Amino acid sequence: MNSALASSDLRKTVEASKCSSSPPLANSIALRRVKSLTPSRLLRSRSAKSATTTAVKLGSPEFELQHSLLTNKLNPTSFLSNNDSLILRTSEQDPAMHQMELPQADEMLSNMRLCALLDTYHSVDENFDFKALTGIPNLSLKEFVSLGKSSLEVRGLQTWHRPIVQKLLDNGEGITVEGYSSKHAEVVIFEVPSRSKIVVVFRGNDEDQLKPIRKTKGSKTNIELDRRINLEVLPAFKEAYFELESEFSTVVDKLTDNNPFAEVVFCGHSFGGALATIASVRYASNRPTMRVSAHVFVCPKVGAVSFRQLANSLSNLRVIRFENRNDPIVDTPLDNNGNCYHVGHSILIGKDNSVSAYRFDRNKPSVTANSIFRKNNERTSTAYCQTLEQCVSEKRWIACFAGEDVGDGVKGTNDENRHVV
Repeated sequence: MNSALASSDLRKTVEASKCSSSPPLANSIALRRVKSLTPSRLLRSRSAKSATTTAVKLGSPEFELQHSLLTNKLNPTSFLSNNDSLILRTSEQDPAMHQMELPQADEMLSNMRLCALLDTYHSVDENFDFKALTGIPNLSLKEFVSLGKSSLEVRGLQTWHRPIVQKLLDNGEGITVEGYSSKHAEVVIFEVPSRSKIVVVFRGNDEDQLKPIRKTKGSKTNIELDRRINLEVLPAFKEAYFELESEFSTVVDKLTDNNPFAEVVFCGHSFGGALATIASVRYASNRPTMRVSAHVFVCPKVGAVSFRQLANSLSNLRVIRFENRNDPIVDTPLDNNGNCYHVGHSILIGKDNSVSAYRFDRNKPSVTANSIFRKNNERTSTAYCQTLEQCVSEKRWIACFAGEDVGDGVKGTNDENRHVV
């Protein structure tokens, strides 16, 4: 009898939440209430009035209804289109604390070095397969660099590959390669236990990395990222990204299952930065309880205003773009109709090596007319590594966003307290 009453109350609550015309916030509260009204809780609440309690039987309609509400686990690569109201949303005017955290210079340098590693490892051996490093323990990699262990030759590693492995080891104690995939672009998944990070680095092919992405006459500027949600990104980015999504998402989910407190950081330089931005937005949307960041370097504009609005409203996502001031790549594709936008915050390095951060690009200086003549060698991943190395060595970094430095306030002699009366 009590089980039937629980089922009836639960179904009424579900129907009421579906038929309600209340705003999204109210719907979200109603849905959370549905999840909390399990048959066992309803029975316990009624047991205060009656002395007997009936348990819900496995396989019963009441159990199936409860199970469908509470254990609806989504596919790692599916969008939360049906349960979008359950995700905590923010705005550029009222962001979450995680969205506003500025990274340290040494963290940005480490991520930039990983991007540079993907750019330069073919210069050591053009036939080297980065997948050979997947799954090798950190201690074995150290032994290979210091002693030239021949036991790793079965993985395709030779003594002349030591510089590649050494550059990998320079990016964090205990770092390992957990996954690699290559299509039109390539992606590598690193685990860095010393920083409790899972770092996913993207890179486009050589042509995409060097050539700025520009709007071609007569082509469609944006296409939908997901047919169930109206998000638009540039076609070249979408095509390259979706070739890799299923390859890396499975590995990242496995790593986060083993270390749920790790932060997932997506990185990329130039074309790879655009892919990393898309990956961070999709992963943060699908995993609202995970801390997700995107550290991208010389990243072009990715998509339309709908993509920007979603990216900047995810409370668990922090997007940081690092770029040289007046670098022309960051303003591509050139678009006079305002169809392409950046997402997240920007950190700019000036010609005088000054460092400035702009909250959601607020008050960010515009590109000067002669910026298009900036030398190509100033935009390479190696050049950005050198710039960040100077920032670390000279301890030159930002403490807050531009225009938000309120100072220390008014102080009296010997720093005594002053009270307003």
